[in-house]
Amino acid sequence: TAYAYMWALMAKASLGKEAQDDFYASKLGTARFYFARLLPRIHSLSASVKAGSESLFLLDAAQF
Repeated sequence: TAYAYMWALMAKASLGKEAQDDFYASKLGTARFYFARLLPRIHSLSASVKAGSESLFLLDAAQF
């Protein structure tokens, strides 16, 4: 994804600088969080999108 690419660039730019500056340390920490916790969600989100909307319309309005 575009976000993964941007986080990879920011992490690469921050490597080696994190010991001197909290800004770079926080960039690396956030990048690690993104890759470990958020990026893996693309698989389930992609499956939801590909499943279509048919199941959304199975119930009548009166059934709500």
